Amino acid sequence: MIRPLLGFGLMLCVALSAAQGPVVLGKSAIIIDEISGRVLWAKDANTQRYPASTTKIMTSLLLLESLPLTSTITAPADTERVTGSSLHLRIGEQISAKDALYAMLLRSANDVCHAVAFRISGSDAVFAERMNERAAQIGCKNTTFRNPNGLPDPEHKTTAYDLAMIGREAMKNDIFREVVRTRKAWLSRSVNQDDLLVINRNKWLEKDPTADGIKTGFTDDAGQTYVGSATRNGFRVITVILNTTDWQADHKAMLDWAYSEYGISKKLKKGAPLAELPIGNGASKDVPVALAQNFRIISRKTGEKASIKWMGTAPTAPIRAGDSLGEVEIRAEDGYTIRVPVVAAKDVQRASIFSSFSASNASWYVLGGAMLMGAWVVRRRVRTA
Repeated sequence: MIRPLLGFGLMLCVALSAAQGPVVLGKSAIIIDEISGRVLWAKDANTQRYPASTTKIMTSLLLLESLPLTSTITAPADTERVTGSSLHLRIGEQISAKDALYAMLLRSANDVCHAVAFRISGSDAVFAERMNERAAQIGCKNTTFRNPNGLPDPEHKTTAYDLAMIGREAMKNDIFREVVRTRKAWLSRSVNQDDLLVINRNKWLEKDPTADGIKTGFTDDAGQTYVGSATRNGFRVITVILNTTDWQADHKAMLDWAYSEYGISKKLKKGAPLAELPIGNGASKDVPVALAQNFRIISRKTGEKASIKWMGTAPTAPIRAGDSLGEVEIRAEDGYTIRVPVVAAKDVQRASIFSSFSASNASWYVLGGAMLMGAWVVRRRVRTA
């Protein structure tokens, strides 16, 4: 059993029903904690719906994972057939991968998405397969992408939950975070010099100083869609709204509710003593356990306790500080769990016969010593007789 040092009645958040959460017009919506992925509140979050241009979050993530920012994106021969929002690329025109990110995420340029897909995979269809593979790796179970930009397709669908996971994954990337919080950017183009400025369509960035992304979307079938991010009181939440008539009102209601209901309940630093774990064959009976990374937990402000459980095989000495000791599992009252890696906080040498003495069994060693001495005395007498 792991013995807590920090009074591990950790306070963790518990997902609430829609009736207890914010009033949201969208047919599907969700709020998650960015660090843990914990669902703070959800409304019909696993129903498939059209994502519209929020699709471009995945396209941008794959671009960042596939090509250097200095790579050249060339507009293919069918570029001008792409409809909807556009950078007005000319056939054969070239832009950098970095400028392609700004064009996709700020202006929501469908033609640039097509050019990116062609550059990476040779076609929209093959690129969509990569999008689906990456979505599955993230943990999406109800997502099917058919194109890189979110233009109407009856099979191009996802869910609020899956889209939140995609947004969370993308926000781990420093470059992506920088782009989505940018209000406007100037591009460098090889042909069309009359269209160099892209302005972010995410108008919430102008209204909320805590906002830091992510992407808007709209089609007639999808309605208004939005994946948002904000950082307040030391922690970030990600919101998703699908098929709404007022994404800004929904997003505001969700943020106001989340930050009024939740706060940071515990900050745990990498290397800080966490608990003591019994150890076999050691010079000491326990080894102090520390987190392998910084970690923070948010909870309902009303407070609900969670349990901690060590997950790993029984350690034996010798152990060096920094050695992996498996993970601790933090479990909330509603069953939500998260695992955090832990390491030994100090060296523990292998036990010697003398280091294994303890107050609780000292009398046994004294008695044993007396018996050994008695036997030695008897042997001495026999030899000298």
